[in-house]
Amino acid sequence: MTQAEIVVALIVNVEGRFLFQKRHALNPVMPNLWELPGGKKESDETSLEGVKREVLEELGISGLDWEPILPSLEPQQGEGRFLGLYRTRFEGTFITSLSWGWFTAAEALRLQLPDLTRELISDLLPGT
Repeated sequence: MTQAEIVVALIVNVEGRFLFQKRHALNPVMPNLWELPGGKKESDETSLEGVKREVLEELGISGLDWEPILPSLEPQQGEGRFLGLYRTRFEGTFITSLSWGWFTAAEALRLQLPDLTRELISDLLPGT
């Protein structure tokens, strides 16, 4: 079985905090866990196109400047493969049906996170 190719967005506000969303309790995949915006890349799109689409779908925002960040993370059992990680700065409003919050890296590490997201934060975000 092929693992999903995952694209992830690090969205940073003016205070240097990162946007996380909490998955719904009834979601069959990782319920109640906090995660960075993103998702599966479509087969016909680049990783940058994928992260832009995911952020538009999840948050209703577009037109952001994205900086690629290349992690060296191996997938955990049952998790997808990180294909692309992109960072952007954002100030404004967005639309989401999920619970969300802005967190420092240290605060985020106290949340219930998927293992790979925890590793990503520990490896890539300042202040950990």
